[in-house]
Amino acid sequence: MKLQSYQSIWTSKCGLFNFNRNMDMEKIHISDDDRIILAKLTVPAEPDLLPIYVLNIYAPADSPQSRTTFYNKLMDYIKSLDSYGDILDRLILAGDFNFQYDLRLPNNAPHKRPAAFVLFTDTFLHDCNNNYSDHLAMEILPTFRRGKIVKTLDYIMVGRQLKDVYFANDIEYVSSEWTDHALLTIKLRLQLTNTGYVRKLTKAYCSNRAPWRKQRLKDLQSSRNQLIRRLKGDQEALQQELPKVEKPIAQLEHEIALNATLKAGRLWLDNNEHSVGFLKKTGERRLAQRTMDTITHPTTNVPCITTADKLEAVHDYYDMLYSSEPTHRYSMEQDA
Repeated sequence: MKLQSYQSIWTSKCGLFNFNRNMDMEKIHISDDDRIILAKLTVPAEPDLLPIYVLNIYAPADSPQSRTTFYNKLMDYIKSLDSYGDILDRLILAGDFNFQYDLRLPNNAPHKRPAAFVLFTDTFLHDCNNNYSDHLAMEILPTFRRGKIVKTLDYIMVGRQLKDVYFANDIEYVSSEWTDHALLTIKLRLQLTNTGYVRKLTKAYCSNRAPWRKQRLKDLQSSRNQLIRRLKGDQEALQQELPKVEKPIAQLEHEIALNATLKAGRLWLDNNEHSVGFLKKTGERRLAQRTMDTITHPTTNVPCITTADKLEAVHDYYDMLYSSEPTHRYSMEQDA
């Protein structure tokens, strides 16, 4: 199913999608290795609302050394930004970090963590999905599951100003047919002054939802998290019980995705014979989606203008996108 986003910024490693037409997303930076995207979010109807910055990352998984190099370059880039202190205060850092923060987690050790980056995030950012302050509690849920391998690799962190408006988070299981990572979400309560915009945003978000499926899915996700907490010391029992709750979650997610697809098709059927403007906008949008004025070859970095050159560049790009990354055997043996 297409995401049908209003705006998107994506690479072969990660991506950002904006589904809200009342919000504008502007690309600031994409790293050469496609593992870092920095974007700025603004609300045109709220000129007094300060921008929010989103930093999406996908760290290397092959070895601790490559991760340390990656995070050192990431910190150097952040510190090179103009007014980077203000950006950090209103930053959302999210993605697959490919290491576990808490040393209490199974198979974790200090040498597997990039020490400088851990200190950097502890100083400037707040982890929204995990609790490290209570050393007696173990409220750290896994975000990655592949067979018997269960780890906490994905995080959402916010800066100091956003910490004050952050009020809720969730970690939800997603069907294993789609991904082996969980879905992490957070909620922010922004200070909006345009009440008309608030009503429009609420209507756009709340309409056309199936209340029963939404509530049932929420209950099942809660049951799954409780099960993980209750059986955290018995991995064998956990592996036996998890599929019983994950199967109905996956079924509901498929139903919701199918309904979204049908609604997108209904929008076309309702408008295609009655609205000339709808037809014109749809044609222009599809033409823009199919037309690439100039693209840069992913290997040679040379601009491609002719159709033949563009096709060659696209083929090379997707060959790189779907090629597997080298696996560091020593790291696999250490994590096993």
